[in-house]
Amino acid sequence: MTKEILIRGIIANPKRPKIHKVIDFCVDTGAEGSVMISQQLAKELNLRLTKAKDKVILADETRIEYWSGTAYIIISGEGIVLKVDVVEKCDPPIIGMDLLDLFHFQIDVRKKMVLKPVRRIKYDSAE
Repeated sequence: MTKEILIRGIIANPKRPKIHKVIDFCVDTGAEGSVMISQQLAKELNLRLTKAKDKVILADETRIEYWSGTAYIIISGEGIVLKVDVVEKCDPPIIGMDLLDLFHFQIDVRKKMVLKPVRRIKYDSAE
C-alpha cells in the first residue's frame, strides 16, 4: 500500500486572485511538469486555456492529452505564477518536484513527508 505525499496550497486565477481554492496537492517526485489539475478545477477558477492540446506519455506509458493555462500557486505563504497542465481528470491535483524546489521544499521519501525549508540565519563574524 502506497501513501500519497500531500502538501496543502492555494491555487488561484492569476488575473483575479479572489477566485481561488485551498487544495491538497499530491507530490509526484517523477513529474517533469510543475502542476497538473483537472479540467473541472480549471473551470472553477475560470482559467484561460490553450485551444490546442499537447500530448504526454506518463511513466506507465499511458498517453494523455492536456491543455495549458496559467495559475497562481501559493504554498507556505510563498506565491508564484506559472504554467499548469490541465487534463480531463486529476484528483488530487499533482505538484512536481521542480516547483517544490523553487519553494525550497524537500521530500523524505522513506517517511513519505514534505520537509519545510530551514530558515537561514545570517551570521556576521565581524564582531
